[in-house]
Amino acid sequence: MTRLVPKRSASWSILCLVGINAALAGWAAALLALTFVSILPALDGIAGSRPDIVVFSLAAALSSLLIGPLFWWLFLIRPHRFTLRRGILVGSCGSLVAHPLTWLLAMVIGSLSGLNTLLGQPLRELVPAMKDPNLIGEVLVSLFLSIYSLILVGWLTALVGGIVGGLLAKGLLVTCSE
Repeated sequence: MTRLVPKRSASWSILCLVGINAALAGWAAALLALTFVSILPALDGIAGSRPDIVVFSLAAALSSLLIGPLFWWLFLIRPHRFTLRRGILVGSCGSLVAHPLTWLLAMVIGSLSGLNTLLGQPLRELVPAMKDPNLIGEVLVSLFLSIYSLILVGWLTALVGGIVGGLLAKGLLVTCSE
């Protein structure tokens, strides 16, 4: 097990690198997940519209941008434990934890941009809290919807997060050991 302790000034550079890569990975995972869901015959092309793709891609990128560096700080940088295994684990866990925040941001972005539907369903029917805006109601609905999305595409987002987390950890191990 390789143990690596970067300088404190390097920690900010690492977090910036992780944030950029996490946002790109979140965007890519959202596109892959929406493509997978749109080809499932049982869901009848639920995520095939362009506004849905834009809203979810943006929400996934933003949530990954927030969660990725936070998890790297908490589980890799602060404890000074850089390993390939931890990078994969943190990437996978971070991508799974991003689901509720992605749904919440998708609902907020959708309502702010004037979209009346999200995944082919009217926002007012999908989210009863939209009739009377209530943050607690929207958070609860996003938790419910994230459980549903974790069942459908959680494996895909965990795979993308694990690959990106592992590649970042491997790159840092190679760079800092030289």
